[in-house]
Amino acid sequence: MITRDQAELVAAKICGAPQEDIEGGWELKEFDRGWLLNRNAARDRRGGLTFVIERESGRVMSFPSFVPPTVIMRDYDEALNDGRQEDL
Repeated sequence: MITRDQAELVAAKICGAPQEDIEGGWELKEFDRGWLLNRNAARDRRGGLTFVIERESGRVMSFPSFVPPTVIMRDYDEALNDGRQEDL
């Protein structure tokens, strides 16, 4: 199991920027299976990936834009059908 602090380190690596960065910054939204990564650079853009950092394993999954974040957080097991594991 990973902590929020560890998830924040992973998020910074994915985004290549600190959390506070205006362009490349990010925030984590916690849900039962882990943390959904909201990237500043992806706001107002279509076609970007959504990332999840899983709480139990620390695994990072990416989801295409056609899988809404609300669906990912509500029905993660189903959303995994469209997800892909990221190698960091």
